[in-house]
Amino acid sequence: MSGSIKCFLVTAAEDQHSAGALHMPACHLFYSVGPDGTLTRRGLPISARGGIMGVFDDGSAGWSEAGVRRLARDIAAECARRSYGGVLLDFPESAPGLEAARCVCSVLAARRIVHFLPLGLAGASESAKILVPSDVSGGSFADMLRHYTVRFPPQRLCLELVRICSDFLLPAQCADGRTLSARQFAEILARENPQCYFSAELCAKYFTWRDGSGQLHFLLYDDPSTAAHKIITAGQCGYFSAFLLYRDWGAAAADIAAQCRPEVQTL
Repeated sequence: MSGSIKCFLVTAAEDQHSAGALHMPACHLFYSVGPDGTLTRRGLPISARGGIMGVFDDGSAGWSEAGVRRLARDIAAECARRSYGGVLLDFPESAPGLEAARCVCSVLAARRIVHFLPLGLAGASESAKILVPSDVSGGSFADMLRHYTVRFPPQRLCLELVRICSDFLLPAQCADGRTLSARQFAEILARENPQCYFSAELCAKYFTWRDGSGQLHFLLYDDPSTAAHKIITAGQCGYFSAFLLYRDWGAAAADIAAQCRPEVQTL
């Protein structure tokens, strides 16, 4: 199975100037849900139009029934006002978050507005697009993608491109390893100057290194080439779209999209 896959750059208020320079289709994560379902816009330019509307819980949402109904109406109205092509609901994966997502998705579906949900909230809507995180540290990346095509129609699936940078002590004691910051990773890379390899199974790069006490480490990481490979693989599995977080990829997001052509088509 293969097809085109739409690619969106997820941006927040603090990213807008540098991310805007990339001229990529955007998911504007500028909207938060406050007390009693109040929809708040944070830093979005008045002129912003098109792309995807991103709504997140800022931790103060009360999720009352009346508040959720108002929130649903306000989201639909904002979509019409700014010509958004869809809505990403980044709600907590909890019972209240599920019920809120169910109510909002019902309103959006009735108005034929495309909506996206985290994998943990998939039960809230039979028509929502579902975000599947890309981070795997074992098994096969392609098999993981195909696993979800059995559970959902592929056209409902989206890849959430999560940047991996994990350090594992060998023999590995856990499946996740220690997440490294960009600075920590750069320091190890500069100090060790390692031979790096590509894992076709994990669709990521890796190398081994020894610390000062002689302990062997396995470091698994993504770069623009592995990110592009993951998006292309998702497209070949029939996935609808991919979401890249600007905070993870920065200016490299444009390089990733360029590497994916012609398999990836942006809006």
